[in-house]
Amino acid sequence: MICSISGEVPEEPVVSKSSGLLFEKRLIERHILDYGKCPVSGETLTMDDLVPLKAGKVVKPRPVQAASIPGMLGMFQNEWDALVLSAFASEQQLHTTRQELSHCLYQVLLIISRYTLDLIILVKSHRLLRAPRPFFR
Repeated sequence: MICSISGEVPEEPVVSKSSGLLFEKRLIERHILDYGKCPVSGETLTMDDLVPLKAGKVVKPRPVQAASIPGMLGMFQNEWDALVLSAFASEQQLHTTRQELSHCLYQVLLIISRYTLDLIILVKSHRLLRAPRPFFR
């Protein structure tokens, strides 16, 4: 099933009652509005002459580029380039996240060391206050 105008598989196929040709709905409707006749046979054609076809989802064929080795190599190169750029962006984001995490961890360690120092000072001062008095007889 190939559209008589575009030569591609139609997404919304319609058939002309008069000629029996298959078209993509949006393309033939546009052509009818502009010219009022069939693009292939030249017969007068109206919107009422179009019959929609009910068909299952069709997998679109490979583009023309994929039909030749140089075309496939070009497609693979484009996909590879996109993949490398994506990996590079991910690496940059990972590096930035690691730096932020490292900075936060450093701040947490500073806070812990300050509180530990304060706790040590507090314990020492508490011991001095509660130090036993010498017992003399």
